[in-house]
Amino acid sequence: MEMGLRGRCALVTAASRGLGFASARALAAEGCRVVISSSNAERIEAAADTLRKEGHEVVARVTDLRQADQCHDLVEWTT
Repeated sequence: MEMGLRGRCALVTAASRGLGFASARALAAEGCRVVISSSNAERIEAAADTLRKEGHEVVARVTDLRQADQCHDLVEWTT
């Protein structure tokens, strides 16, 4: 289903697995450039590698969502 998102940038948190990863994959499949984040560096890099191998444009960032300054930095970096 075409959602008109091609060329947009999407930020998905908690994206190393589960619903976050599935959301990132779906947005990437719609043509979004995707920034994914997780507090676990190893898992988020593995998730990014998987999406890249599928041909998607993705950047991984390690972010602890319990830290307001890290959340702010993630949004600033993404935009």
